[in-house]
Amino acid sequence: MTPLRLEIAPQAAQQIRNARRWQKSLSPAAERRFATRLAALLRRLCADLPDRIATGRPPQLDEKASVGLIRPVFQERFHTGAKKPARRSSAGVWRVYYALLDEDGDRQPEALLVLRLFHAAAELPWERIDEGDSL
Repeated sequence: MTPLRLEIAPQAAQQIRNARRWQKSLSPAAERRFATRLAALLRRLCADLPDRIATGRPPQLDEKASVGLIRPVFQERFHTGAKKPARRSSAGVWRVYYALLDEDGDRQPEALLVLRLFHAAAELPWERIDEGDSL
């Protein structure tokens, strides 16, 4: 199957730049790991998702993010630490939120659009929806 084209929404691009700047302030090695692992995750998703969808194994919808962003949204996590994080730890763990774009109406996605990027410990805007706050 043809890999998905990668697109990054402006807000996600800014979040990625901010995360890289923060990582670099900690250590240039940390920033390199972040950039390398994020790129590897996005390449893998673009390559693997068409086959997964075709074989009936689509990614699982993230319901809260979908409601918050008013579109079907999926989430993947990746870690940037030198070692794998301890169980239930958010140290070095990041969340990538993305949508699949069907641009020609054939019910098959042609592109993966990165919508947001957050550290796993961050309070997410859609987690406040239950409290009556708005995005």
